[in-house]
Amino acid sequence: MFAYREKLKLEPGTSACAAFTNVRPSPGVMVNCHWHDAYELLLVRRGRCTQRAGMRELTLGPGALSIIAPGDLHATYALEHCEIDVLQFGPEAPGAALPSMIWEQPSLDAALLTYRFDNLKSAALHDDMASRLILSGGIRELAGQLLRMLPDNARAQPGQLARAVAHCLDSGGDMRLTAVAARLGYAPEHLSRRFHEETGTTYREYADQLRMGRALMLMRHGTLSCSELAARLGYSSAASFARAFKRAYGLSPARYISRRAPVEPSDGSVNPSKSANPSLGINKSHTEKEQSTWT
Repeated sequence: MFAYREKLKLEPGTSACAAFTNVRPSPGVMVNCHWHDAYELLLVRRGRCTQRAGMRELTLGPGALSIIAPGDLHATYALEHCEIDVLQFGPEAPGAALPSMIWEQPSLDAALLTYRFDNLKSAALHDDMASRLILSGGIRELAGQLLRMLPDNARAQPGQLARAVAHCLDSGGDMRLTAVAARLGYAPEHLSRRFHEETGTTYREYADQLRMGRALMLMRHGTLSCSELAARLGYSSAASFARAFKRAYGLSPARYISRRAPVEPSDGSVNPSKSANPSLGINKSHTEKEQSTWT
């Protein structure tokens, strides 16, 4: 799935907002899969559409409401003549983190929701103090209502993204950033940045350590060649895998296989105190450094 980044021209601040109506007179794509660094609030005014936000995809009718969080992939396909009001505002505007969510029938009164949208759209078209106050207060008030509508399991929690990435990687499959981001419904750049903010380590460092643990397990309990190991672990070539292995453990995969000992746990995780065995030529100080990033 190809996704592009939409560069929005929003000024920083709590009152930065853009508003417009997206109209599609017949069935077809209203907006292709994309992402941006701002929040987007969508209200279906007329017609029916299929909307994807993150990993959710629903068919929506008039009155349906969606919030799209920064970095989340989203797309809309009109099933008939369709009109959608759009509000875009910066990450700091709501005053709290909001996850992507779709409400087919929001609990907010339909007339009141329409009034709030119209009020914010009108204020976004003007650059004066009164309009900025309306935008700043109006966006936060609406964000508060959206938070009340969220189910408990949908509220953003500290470390939530990092846990989702860990679960995705532990389940196997393609470990490349682009592949994992697509599985989780994020833009790769956004996932990488958020993961580093939550964990203090980079996605590449995390994935490399996990792959090295799997490499030890496969080399200890199997007879795969270096090329087969590279393919199994998602490296582009045997040489790339060999370089990564040597950076982690201080010796080549071939040397490890020839001198291996039963020092790694059967679940494939890395235990530096055991795997850093001088008789194997593994660089103990480097392995301890790797472990320190996960504690």
